[in-house]
Amino acid sequence: IIFKGRGYGHGVGLCQEGAKKMAEIGFNYIEILKFYFPNLELGKINY
Repeated sequence: IIFKGRGYGHGVGLCQEGAKKMAEIGFNYIEILKFYFPNLELGKINY
């Protein structure tokens, strides 16, 4: 099987189309970020 693709981007990190589809089916932004970046740590910054 040969897969051919085209488009823009660097090929690593968050897939915009994938993230869009996840949002459409009900994932929130934190779930999407953690899916693409499993070691992500979110926190609040106070300044």
